[in-house]
Amino acid sequence: MSLEPPTPSSPLRVGVLIYPGFQALDVFGPLDVLGQVAHTHHITLSIISETLSPVSTLAPAQKASSTFPSPSFEQTVVPTHTLSNAPVLDILIVPGGLGSRDASAIAPYEEFIRARWGEDDDDDDDDDDDGGGGGSGSGNGKTSPFPGPGPASPSSTTATAGARPPRPGVGPTCRPEVPPTPQTRRPRARPSSPPVKLVLSVCTGALLVARSGRVRRRRNYSATTNKKAFRLVSSRVPAVNWIGKARWVEDGRWWSSGGISAGTDMLLGFVGRLWGGGARGRRGQGPGVGQKGEGG
Repeated sequence: MSLEPPTPSSPLRVGVLIYPGFQALDVFGPLDVLGQVAHTHHITLSIISETLSPVSTLAPAQKASSTFPSPSFEQTVVPTHTLSNAPVLDILIVPGGLGSRDASAIAPYEEFIRARWGEDDDDDDDDDDDGGGGGSGSGNGKTSPFPGPGPASPSSTTATAGARPPRPGVGPTCRPEVPPTPQTRRPRARPSSPPVKLVLSVCTGALLVARSGRVRRRRNYSATTNKKAFRLVSSRVPAVNWIGKARWVEDGRWWSSGGISAGTDMLLGFVGRLWGGGARGRRGQGPGVGQKGEGG
């Protein structure tokens, strides 16, 4: 699947998942980047949640807590689509937030990611458990969604903003293989729509992508997440090769960023990759801002 710049007759179809307790800046930082590009390029936006009711940035546990000091300080967003009627998408943005820790509440969103991911290049019908399997290797069939030649080296690396990194695989600098935790097999989710071409997770949104099962089937995807939640996320899905020192990581159809502002940097990098540096001019800065640190 190739991700091409949009045309007047073929827009870039963007979707963003929101759930109770999502982090506002994880959503609106990336959307502001795309909003600037939308001044000159055809882009559509779908805001997707379980229902069409307004979605709060406060997690239910925060609202229910007698010790939380500001239960009325929240922002709410009205979705445009539900998980069941979302349109065909080219890219899907998955934010983090305290709500991502609630496994039962977030399960429908993980299933949506699983269904919209479709069949990956290295999927295997005989290996459908969430714990992964099938060995390791560099690349292992994963391809970049962008046209043209991919990164030059298959060796493991982190993706810092401002550079076009090699696609990470399992190499000598990666975290050692961790045996998967035995889990109950779940039915395979067959996509009802064409699969997305790129999934971009921000902060602990990586937890939803990893738990969806698609990226865990071969155990050779590399990703990053919020550094304050790094141990939490990496311990829950050890089959992913979690990279600690990265502003963002690009690996096949999954791009993942650190916390908060790193998500905005990742989208600037995405814009630069798809449209070139000229599309970033309206914003006044390029993804080089990501070189100030390793990510939140």
